[in-house]
Amino acid sequence: MASSALLKLTCVMLAFIMVASPYAEAITCSQVYPKIEPCRSYLVDGGRPSTACCNGVRELNALAKPGQARREACECLKTAAEAFDFKHTNAERLPGLCRVNLGFEINNNVNCNAL
Repeated sequence: MASSALLKLTCVMLAFIMVASPYAEAITCSQVYPKIEPCRSYLVDGGRPSTACCNGVRELNALAKPGQARREACECLKTAAEAFDFKHTNAERLPGLCRVNLGFEINNNVNCNAL
């Protein structure tokens, strides 16, 4: 009888872990913004993105796994694009110049929910 209760408890715990694990990978804007801060001058003024900028974009890409984390990163970048008035063409080119595929465009019109 005790082993039956232990088995049920184990199954419930495993189910909880399986349901909760996708949310454990969520990221916040406070994690995203420092990654793109070195890109701010490029995104606003143009020129060439710095090495620090591209390193930050690569780090962001590693954090923003497909799914909820990528959608959250997208929303953060969308907000930043609006707040800092990123030039659309600079933002659009940034991932390619850094040789990174974020899986979405950096602009304030992107539909992050579609990711």
